[in-house]
Amino acid sequence: MWHVCFYIGIKNTKISKKMEAMVSNKQKSFWLLTFLFVACLLSACHVNYQLGEAANKTDGVLVSSKLVHTLYLSGSLNLVIKKSPPNQATRLIVPYQEDEHDSVHWDMQKDVLHLFATHATKKPIILCIHYLSYLSVKDTVTVDLQDVETHALVLDDRSYGNITLNGNINIRHIHKSGEGELSIRWIHSPILKIYSDAGVIKLAGKTHKLVARLSGEAKLIAPSLRANTIWIISKDDANAHILPLTTLDAFAYNYSHINYYKRPKNLNIHNEQKATVLHLDEWE
Repeated sequence: MWHVCFYIGIKNTKISKKMEAMVSNKQKSFWLLTFLFVACLLSACHVNYQLGEAANKTDGVLVSSKLVHTLYLSGSLNLVIKKSPPNQATRLIVPYQEDEHDSVHWDMQKDVLHLFATHATKKPIILCIHYLSYLSVKDTVTVDLQDVETHALVLDDRSYGNITLNGNINIRHIHKSGEGELSIRWIHSPILKIYSDAGVIKLAGKTHKLVARLSGEAKLIAPSLRANTIWIISKDDANAHILPLTTLDAFAYNYSHINYYKRPKNLNIHNEQKATVLHLDEWE
């Protein structure tokens, strides 16, 4: 009898050990799967971080399903803006130089993109969008916009860099307080309003009505902007060169100067102090 009991005891012990081994293996498998899951999650987060915060490490392309219509640019950006097909995702191509510590950061919310660079890149950053309604630039930002669609564009230029807009540009407001140069061609707008107290504005194209308020050392060079009606006021050391076709209302104060290059049918001019409003035959 004791032989049987001894045999059963040994058998039960073996079964218990097998069960313990099975449980141990299951626990090991569970912890291994958990470890692999966490590792994959951390890896994905690291990749997202690299795409969002350290794109300057490679020639990276940011693709977003959001369509950007508003841009805020600052820092030392050297940016080229190109036209993309309708409804195509926003693309941002950031170059990288091994010998520089360039840093480009962006933040995108709805249709608004904020771009900032702490150091200028030797190669320009390229942004591909289809449509632009608002552009804000400051610091030493340089922009070259090429054939992007615009409608009633608002431009706030506080930059020391040069801003160039080329294409069929429908722009409604220009506010310029930066000392850089702004160049736009070709303008096709029903109305254009300009407020400037610094820098140079060069315009070409046509508009039905131009309204300009110039002060400080602002310069408006627009003898190639055909405007049916112009209302302009200048003061301080500002000066303007304009091309009115039908109507001109011009008011110059202090040491400012307004030169116009066509004799419009309706002319109303006023100047005080040492300011002048003069008709010139041609632009030199």
